Amino acid sequence: MKDTAVTLIQEKREQGILVLALQKSFMERRDLTGLEAEYTAALKSEKFLVLDLTALDYIDSLHLAALVVLYKRAVETGCLVIFSGLRPTVRNTFQATRLDQVFTIASTRKGAVDLALKGGKKDDRWE
Repeated sequence: MKDTAVTLIQEKREQGILVLALQKSFMERRDLTGLEAEYTAALKSEKFLVLDLTALDYIDSLHLAALVVLYKRAVETGCLVIFSGLRPTVRNTFQATRLDQVFTIASTRKGAVDLALKGGKKDDRWE
């Protein structure tokens, strides 16, 4: 990722799975045109991607649309995106827009990484 995205997205690997943690500054940025280029290369080389939203207190339509674009690009490249750490207001927005029916969501980052390590298949113990 370029230095311009450092404050928007923190990138790290956990047990070999790429985790992108969106920072609060993501919600402050109004121009998201360059954001797609920041994650496109990562999507092409990954089978799974955990997108940690723990730092977001809310999400508006502009930023929700950016996540939908990211999800669509991931599907096109064969990468499964697993969302994690949704706070109540973000979870409510996902539910209101029915994206909770489309996206794969884990309660925690650890749960998302574990799910990716299982090949993205949910079992009875997974939330």
